[in-house]
Amino acid sequence: MGLCSSNKNQKPIQQSQLIVSQPDQNNFKQSETQLTKQTKTAIPSIMAFQIPNLIKEDIDPPTPQSFRHSFSIIPEIKKSLEFKTGFFKTYSVITKNQDDNTLICQHNKTAELVLVYCMDPNNIQDQQLIKSIKQNQNDNNNICQFIEIFNENKTLYLVQEYCKGSKLSKLLNLERSKIIFIMSQLIQVLNQLNTHHLYHGKLTIDSFSLVDDQSYYVKLTDIRPIFQQNRNLETTKEIDEQNTYKRYQPPFEHHPSIKSDVFAMGIIFHQLLTEKLPEKIKIINNQPIWNPLLKLQNENDDKMKKLLKSMLQLDHIKRVSVQQLTQNKILSILNNKDLIQEILNKISICPSHNYFQTAILTFMIQKFQSQEYKIIKQLYQSLIENNDNYLQENQLEQICRNSNLNKVEFKIDHQETDNNNPLQNNSKRISEKDFLIALSNRDKLLTEENLETTYNQLKNSNGVLSVKSINRKIYIDQNQLLDDMEKISFNGQITINEFKDIMQLMK
Repeated sequence: MGLCSSNKNQKPIQQSQLIVSQPDQNNFKQSETQLTKQTKTAIPSIMAFQIPNLIKEDIDPPTPQSFRHSFSIIPEIKKSLEFKTGFFKTYSVITKNQDDNTLICQHNKTAELVLVYCMDPNNIQDQQLIKSIKQNQNDNNNICQFIEIFNENKTLYLVQEYCKGSKLSKLLNLERSKIIFIMSQLIQVLNQLNTHHLYHGKLTIDSFSLVDDQSYYVKLTDIRPIFQQNRNLETTKEIDEQNTYKRYQPPFEHHPSIKSDVFAMGIIFHQLLTEKLPEKIKIINNQPIWNPLLKLQNENDDKMKKLLKSMLQLDHIKRVSVQQLTQNKILSILNNKDLIQEILNKISICPSHNYFQTAILTFMIQKFQSQEYKIIKQLYQSLIENNDNYLQENQLEQICRNSNLNKVEFKIDHQETDNNNPLQNNSKRISEKDFLIALSNRDKLLTEENLETTYNQLKNSNGVLSVKSINRKIYIDQNQLLDDMEKISFNGQITINEFKDIMQLMK
């Protein structure tokens, strides 16, 4: 399991859709020249679950009493949808797509990859799109976000998060547990849209991508339709794409809604399960009639068929609601026994780590595997929400024992978790950071380049790591960190080689 971000050995970059004005070619050349001159920085490769940001945002430093239990990463860049200048000082162009006027760019400071739409500041529809984004965008770990907007050289540069993984349509022969995990994430997308009275209206299987090809974290990458309702099609390319959208839309529903998104998601689920689209609808006596769904082969097929049929009802009134989908037992993470067992396995093989390693690893995951970081944290929260906000290994083991499709809620038996129970007392408690580190792809994270980049960001003016230099980027318990650092280096100041040695023990 794992998911999103790396520049080396990069797979062909997937392109996005529409855009209007041509950016200044001189700026492109200048930017590409700057990129070749820059010091090579590894672009994060990712494979783990992700969770809401550990980066500290707009809050006061934690008190000394809180240091021992937690630390926060000080953010370097904040999202802002106010117009700004300096696009080519901030980003370097990696790839251009002349057809739809999009760019894949790399942030010059963080090495993060982004998708950039080049737009016409005088185009009314582009103006309306930006206005709608500012009014309606909400954070969600399974939906890409617009990060910032630049206005310069008679062009608007709308910057969006980028997923380097494959489109969902490229996934073949997936285990049922992986499919259900992906499906549960897609339902979260629908729930987010429904909660904010939004809809997409053009969902297809290629509207979604993996954060990284080595994980099963999924994000909605085609996000502009959410903010482009009632827009007229302009180009031949867009009209051709409409034929694809129609394949996922219920017949005779001429006004898209969240219910039509539910129908499209049913088509996508069918593709994930069978690698085929459902058979086309037959029209008999002016009435649409479904051909039978392709036969599924699993002991839970009857429940899955019932779910698909409820999503693919031609009558939108009879079609299942988003709220009902979020409550469906078959999609609950707590009933995904194979996935929980995989999490347990990752926790059991994760090397032990001290406070110094925990602080550095959390910093690196946040910087280099930011999307996975958010999804993993979200997963952790879903496992602890009914259990006093902490997690123990025997709780996960109990989920595996109790997992079945007749139960959707998971609550630890208090007799089993009683403080006087010696088995419970001996069970390993799993903190959010332990969970994050266990599920992260440490092999891809702890590369030479990533370690050197991290060291260079944290070192002091003398070129070594100290408690003070680390505290500039991470709020930590300085005494506890110093204890660990003095075990690595007699004076508590760590060189690059010592740093690499201690961190590579975590692979």
